Amino acid sequence: MIARKTPNRKKRQDTERQNQTPAIVVIHGPELGKIITIEDETAIIGSGKMARIKVEHDTVSLAHAELKAEEDKSVIIKDLKSSNGTFVNFTSIEKHILQNGDTIQIGPTVFKFFSENVEQACTEEQQHLATYDGLTGLFNKRALREHMELEIARCKHYGRDLSVFIYGLDNISEHQRLLGDVAVDNILVHVTRVVGSHLGKSVYHARYGNDEFAVLLPEVNQAEALQKAEKIRKSVQDAKFTWAQEPLNITISIGVATFEKTMEDAQDFMNEIDKNLYQSTKAGRNRVIGLEGGITRCS
Repeated sequence: MIARKTPNRKKRQDTERQNQTPAIVVIHGPELGKIITIEDETAIIGSGKMARIKVEHDTVSLAHAELKAEEDKSVIIKDLKSSNGTFVNFTSIEKHILQNGDTIQIGPTVFKFFSENVEQACTEEQQHLATYDGLTGLFNKRALREHMELEIARCKHYGRDLSVFIYGLDNISEHQRLLGDVAVDNILVHVTRVVGSHLGKSVYHARYGNDEFAVLLPEVNQAEALQKAEKIRKSVQDAKFTWAQEPLNITISIGVATFEKTMEDAQDFMNEIDKNLYQSTKAGRNRVIGLEGGITRCS
């Protein structure tokens, strides 16, 4: 007598298969959150027509890299003599056996690799990306705006201070031209870590733009915010950054603003911060700028 698979048994088997099939998730770049399974085949990553995993960018070769699932369920990534390299955890590789949680960067796109509890891990990563930036692990701009609106409401109700500063990497275009997207992303991650080392647990640190980040400071007045921003600016200036074993001179510019009663909402507040950030870069970069006592102060 032939035993028939019950629906529940089939569903359980499908789930087990999904959890055993490795996958990558886009955590930075176009198609954010997209899940791509790695079956028992070779998958080409690139910008060409033959690529199963498309990454369309002028820094990505037609056949840039390949992913190959082995019989023992391990997955090997191999660079296909690409023009700009394949990176695993920000390190250039020729051939590499992927480990659960590794990041893969091809041009401007970053993937995260999962080989354990794959279905659940991919789902959790997608949920994580709704609030957090996949590259830096900081809050994203949408989450920042929501939190800012809550803090503004508290500010208005209780009469508390609320300051924000936004910082951006100086000479970003030059860094990208000379070093490439992968190097710049690596620099951004390290800069945010330097900044984060000066921030307390109650501070909201978020990615604001491609190369701009925001720090929300509840119950901090303008003078205190300017002082903290200057300390952070100097800390980044003094930090040691390297890429391909070469030292880099990395600086940031910071625009500081404090919520005023005349401001209507979060957008007014953000417009003021943007204006100060623009003025800080215009003033010569590697600057902190904001109003103190009605006077524009620039470090």
